[in-house]
Amino acid sequence: MSKKILICDDSGIARKQLARVLPTEWDAEVAFATNGQEALDHIKQNPTDILFLDLNMPVLDGYQTLEALQGVANAPKVLVVSGDVQAQAVQRVSALGAIDFLKKPVDKDVLQKAIEQHGLFGSGATSGLVVSGSAADDFSLSQCLQEVSNVAMGRAASVLADMLNVFVKLPVPKVNILEVSELQMALTYGSMNTERCSAVTQGFVGAGIAMEALLIFSDSSFPDMAKLLNVSEDIDRALEVELQMDISSVLIGPFIKALG
Repeated sequence: MSKKILICDDSGIARKQLARVLPTEWDAEVAFATNGQEALDHIKQNPTDILFLDLNMPVLDGYQTLEALQGVANAPKVLVVSGDVQAQAVQRVSALGAIDFLKKPVDKDVLQKAIEQHGLFGSGATSGLVVSGSAADDFSLSQCLQEVSNVAMGRAASVLADMLNVFVKLPVPKVNILEVSELQMALTYGSMNTERCSAVTQGFVGAGIAMEALLIFSDSSFPDMAKLLNVSEDIDRALEVELQMDISSVLIGPFIKALG
């Protein structure tokens, strides 16, 4: 019997990439959802055997979707596919009922091994893979950068989480293309707030690309940063700079590496 598959991700790029690495000989039908609520609505109206689920999404994220599925009769088997690769993220989704965790971008061989391991891929299929609807074919530069940034942000958060032994809650990244004057206005507007901020910048030049990373800290967060790093000394300006450099090196380096 043909498997009913639902791919749930707010990124059209991620949906298309995952659909492309599914085995073409798999006797399965594939549908798509752009957030957890859409996925739940689809599952209630259509029999669904397998759900590939992203974690960081608007409306209803992956964690909330997994919680909601616990009260659904004949809920599908869930394989989480996420750029958030923190150890605690893997533990949380496992506790909520996910049978596997795959990191973005999904490798074809890793996916094949996972579905075979969980008995989801039957041999002798004859009809092959059928994709219903569209995973979106045309992508803007902003959409591409958003998905790549999402994966890179997940890698950076994982390094920070391991270093501080905490769980980092990741937002859905926003990508905007700004003129230099617009960036200057945004930074000026931020500096008008009563709360003081400090920033660390780091430039990078590679084959065909040049970039500048800008990380902005609220000065009121230094006590929390010191506590997380087990620093008990009185916080002066020199220690503030040291804390900034420690955190920024952990975030910027892995982000740029994953982005590359």
